[in-house]
Amino acid sequence: MAPAPAPRGGFALPAPSRARVPSLAKAAADDSMESMRSESYAPSRKKGMKGDSARVAAPTTTERRATVRYYSRMNPDRVFPLLVMLTREEVEKVVKQHVEQTATGPLTLAKDVPLEIEPVLPGCQCHPPKVSCRVGDANDVFTFYVVPHVLGDITGARVLIRQDHASIAEIKLEMRVVQRTLVVASGLSTFLVPAASAAMNHFGLDFKPKDGSSPYLAALNFLFGEVPPVVLTGVLALVTLGLYWYTRPKGRDVFFDISTKPPTDGK
Repeated sequence: MAPAPAPRGGFALPAPSRARVPSLAKAAADDSMESMRSESYAPSRKKGMKGDSARVAAPTTTERRATVRYYSRMNPDRVFPLLVMLTREEVEKVVKQHVEQTATGPLTLAKDVPLEIEPVLPGCQCHPPKVSCRVGDANDVFTFYVVPHVLGDITGARVLIRQDHASIAEIKLEMRVVQRTLVVASGLSTFLVPAASAAMNHFGLDFKPKDGSSPYLAALNFLFGEVPPVVLTGVLALVTLGLYWYTRPKGRDVFFDISTKPPTDGK
């Protein structure tokens, strides 16, 4: 075959080169080897992933008992403490009478998951409203301060314990708020009533009914005319002391004393 004539101008075009194309058989062999290698390593990777997920799904747990100590009788607009204790053993009750204490059985808690404790006291302010913590190796004690703003029974009073957005325990409380107005009124009458009786005797005043048909005037006449002022003072002082003893908060001196004991058999 005769060579192509050179173009005008004296330059010759280079001959086209053939591209090297790998054979189809060689490409198929390379693909099969690569797939075999990937399949040989796949079981080991899956096995490692299963082991990691198993390790993550098994958190460290511990057992604790939740105990709440509180005042069952409170006065409005005063500050009262409330204790929530997480202990391994049972907490002994305080010696003072009328100090209430409520506990749960053993609770299984995760150490690495935050724990949330929230007192729910309708009609009362609680500081802080709730606490979040992680369970450690030692016993934990949390102190809340309650300020009542209602009178009578606190309906629905309880302490909630949550972990991982789930309720673990609900401890119900029996609380009552009483007013001390009677104590103040009785204390004032301890001094005012005997003074009024002495003044009436001095000026010759009495409550004798003219026709004798009024029992109220007869009672007032006996109280201010027949009973000596010293006796009135003593009786009213005893009434005031009894009212104060009934309405005062109980057990303040031993409230923060905490001692534990091993759980009894069968519990």
